[in-house]
Amino acid sequence: MNEEDIIWDYSQVPQKVWKWYFNAEEDHWMEVHIKPSGLSYVGTDWSVQSGGGYFGGFQTFDEFFHDGPIQNMPEDIATELRRHLETHRVPGGAKLRLLHRTSVDDLVLERAFVHLDDKPITISIDEALAQKQEVVFFDGSIGIGDHHLGFVLIFKSKRTEDGKRWKVRDEFTFSITSGKNTVQLETIREEDGSIRVHYHC
Repeated sequence: MNEEDIIWDYSQVPQKVWKWYFNAEEDHWMEVHIKPSGLSYVGTDWSVQSGGGYFGGFQTFDEFFHDGPIQNMPEDIATELRRHLETHRVPGGAKLRLLHRTSVDDLVLERAFVHLDDKPITISIDEALAQKQEVVFFDGSIGIGDHHLGFVLIFKSKRTEDGKRWKVRDEFTFSITSGKNTVQLETIREEDGSIRVHYHC
């Protein structure tokens, strides 16, 4: 079996935190935390007057191995993190592909705020991605069992002179079984003209 075809179980990987600095004064740094659903990046910046903690991003474990780290992670930390995950993961877990589709032709997805098990997932919607009918929010390993998903999707009219926006908020619980799982959010326009997001597991 090809290495890329293996579904890995990361549920037994010990939680650990790595930290690196962005400047010599060591008043701006980034941490990466191992969470059950992936890697959570948390930054702290005291180099500016309004400084403090901020969300630095999220990666699934599969994204880390496929695309590499983010936030200018030093190579020695990336190597140690990679070895830590490889040492403790085992084959035979579950994988989730969470995607959004729309059939509303006159709207584009402008912003998306997604929480999986209360962990934020950053969804950067650029102009090219917004034009696609299908956008993948999450694609990676996940624990078997029940999970909670919450989201806020903001749409805007394709007619720039309109300027109108729609916000859709919802949450639900779904179950994950071993192997590959797909959860699809589908944006539709109801008969009364309202915008709704239905989900299919």
